[in-house]
Amino acid sequence: MSPTTGTDIGAGNSAGKDFTLQNDLDSWVFASSEGADIDLYCLPPAGAGAATYRTWPEVLPRHIGVHRIQPPGRENRYREPCCENITDYVAAVCGLIERTPDRPFALFGHSMGAMIAYEVAIRLRQRTGRQPEHLFVSAFISPRTPRPEPIHELPDEEFLRQLRIRYDGIPEELLQYPEVLELMLPIVRADLALISTYDYRPNAPLTCPITVLGGRSDPWINEDQLEDWQHVTTVPLSRHLLPGGHFYLNSASSEVLRIIDQTLRQ
Repeated sequence: MSPTTGTDIGAGNSAGKDFTLQNDLDSWVFASSEGADIDLYCLPPAGAGAATYRTWPEVLPRHIGVHRIQPPGRENRYREPCCENITDYVAAVCGLIERTPDRPFALFGHSMGAMIAYEVAIRLRQRTGRQPEHLFVSAFISPRTPRPEPIHELPDEEFLRQLRIRYDGIPEELLQYPEVLELMLPIVRADLALISTYDYRPNAPLTCPITVLGGRSDPWINEDQLEDWQHVTTVPLSRHLLPGGHFYLNSASSEVLRIIDQTLRQ
């Protein structure tokens, strides 16, 4: 889950970029790609949405078109039911990418988003033969690693306790607002159910480069677990451990964006 809150309505312009909410595929993406050479699809962690990456289009250079994935059930799509299976989630993202068959693309996924990004890469290769120019996976175990003990069906009090132990992802101030937690917890439960029921099936390794990122003080993901991503690609991994915990993405965002920019310039 993510401490990021708020509603992202995708309106207006920022940093000279044209932002559009693409409604023809169930409003799955906020996109900014005018003048870009490569599209970067950004997949959020459990419980979060496109707002996780809200500043990225303003900071990354124009040659990178930022596509912030917005799953149902959160932010501007809060009235819609959350995904009940990974297949539908992956199919929607693949559908977005397949609209531009001649355009190079990369994938970035944080926490649960890393799992989705990997499955998108596999599914696209199966369906079209295309692979991402680069796959960025952040703060998540490799696909072949057994899932952690499921917690999504625990009572609220124990569920919150486990979330804080595993991810340290709930700001203290949020605990003072039961009405906010009442809205947030069903989304987090639904996403963690996707993780718990994820059925990894061995595939031929990808042939695209993978960059793994993580927080040095992440209580759940360690360096060895990040290293295990090497088994899903034939290309040597690029590794980056940054200051922070599971949600180092917030405190070390400038370094993350620098790594993405430098990597995609290559």
